[in-house]
Amino acid sequence: MPYTSRMSLHTDPIIGIDLGTTNSLVAYCDEKGPRLLESPDSQRVLPSVVRFDAATGQPAAIGDDARRHAVEFPAATVFSVKRLMGRGVEDLADERAYLPYEIVEGEHRTARVHIPPEGGGTSGGTSGDNFRGWTLSPQEISAMILRELKRWAEAALNQPVKKAGITVPAYF
Repeated sequence: MPYTSRMSLHTDPIIGIDLGTTNSLVAYCDEKGPRLLESPDSQRVLPSVVRFDAATGQPAAIGDDARRHAVEFPAATVFSVKRLMGRGVEDLADERAYLPYEIVEGEHRTARVHIPPEGGGTSGGTSGDNFRGWTLSPQEISAMILRELKRWAEAALNQPVKKAGITVPAYF
């Protein structure tokens, strides 16, 4: 009689996520073996790109759609955000010239991404004169990508996902 763990029959699925600088993906392993999980529209790779709505500061698109419209919304489209994690603004002097979005100094002198308000000025988007847009940490933006991958996994597995293993860079 083959060995069957009773726990394996009643445990929540555990997904594996590769949060990449350029692209991310989500995988799952069961009795059929390991496999990449697809998005509801059959994509296996999610570009690690988030475009923000300049009026609300909320994600307007994540992945392919965000990347497709990056030229139209350069200041509100964030990519390669993983490169900013744990680094100070001064550490990014060479890279800042290649990034169309604004990098500002945040708490503990670490790099943050600033999303300007609609119109790109220092006021606008809301009724207040002091409205200056949104400042987000690389971790907050990465969490948006992770939530999208979780959504993919839940749709593919047709059940809630509460557990995940996430890759980290070798020198992080």
